[in-house]
Amino acid sequence: MDNGQFVAYSRRQVCFIVAKSIVGADTIGYRNGLHRYLETYTHEGCTPWSSAFGRAFWGLLKACAADPALVNGGQGPLILVAKAMKPPEVEDVRKLAKEAMLADADLRVCRYDDGSVGATPPAPLKPVPAAGCMQPSINAPGKDFMTGGLRGQATVDISASWLGGYIMGNSCGLAAGQDERLMSYMPEVAALAFFLSQSHKFPQLRQPAWVLGARMLFNGIDGTSRFDHTFEWDSAAPMSSDLIAVDDIQGARYALSSSRPFIAFMSESRDFLAAIMVMH
Repeated sequence: MDNGQFVAYSRRQVCFIVAKSIVGADTIGYRNGLHRYLETYTHEGCTPWSSAFGRAFWGLLKACAADPALVNGGQGPLILVAKAMKPPEVEDVRKLAKEAMLADADLRVCRYDDGSVGATPPAPLKPVPAAGCMQPSINAPGKDFMTGGLRGQATVDISASWLGGYIMGNSCGLAAGQDERLMSYMPEVAALAFFLSQSHKFPQLRQPAWVLGARMLFNGIDGTSRFDHTFEWDSAAPMSSDLIAVDDIQGARYALSSSRPFIAFMSESRDFLAAIMVMH
C-alpha cells in the first residue's frame, strides 16, 4: 500500500485469510507477508504460529466462529486499512511546534502507575476522565491508553517504520516493546499488517497508517506491560454491539466496529533530548 491508499476487507475475509494461513496455505502470484511470517523461525527458536501469535490467531478464529454477523455466509462488518499521506519532515514539525499554543490543544494526561495517585496534572494539562484512567491493582491492569477505557479511544502504536516493530525474524509474540505486543492482542491488525506487504525482506505494513474496525480480543495489556504474560481471552470482546453505520466508503454504507480505532506512527523524537544537550 502506498501513502494515501486504503483497502477494505470484510470480517469474514480476514477470518478466511487467517484460517488459510494457519494451515500453511499461500497465495498464488502474491508473496503475502503473513504466510512468510508464520513460517519463519525467529531468533527465539520458534515459529510464530506455534507460539503467542498462534494463540492470538486461534483466538481470532474462535471469535469468527461465534460471530452472529457471520452466520449463514454473512460477511460481517468492514475492517479498513488506510495509509496516511507522506508525513512532513521532522524539522518542519519542530519549526511549527515553536509557534504552537499548547493551551489551545486541550491536552489531557493519565498519571498511570507513576506513583502520583491523586495528583493533579500541571497546567495546561487536564486529567483524563476516570473511565479512561484507572490505576492498576496488584494483580491486574487498570485503564490507560493501551487498555482503551474510553469508548472509541484510539489505540496508538508508537511504531518503528513499520507496524508492529521488530517482529519479523525476532519475536513470536509477547516480547520486545509496546508495538510488538499490540499485534498479539489485536490479531486482526497483525493479520493485515503482514498480509498487505510482500515487497520487503521483512514484510510488514509501513507507517503512518490507520486500521478501523479491528478489535482487541485479549485482556492483560497496558502501558506498563506488567500483566500481559497472562494473555487471557476477553469473553466480553464485542461482536456486534459496537457496530456503527459508515457512509460514503466508495459510495456505499457499511457496518464498522467503533470500539478500537488503531493508529500507527513512528516516533521521531528518539535522541532528540540528547541532541539538545549537545547543542547547549
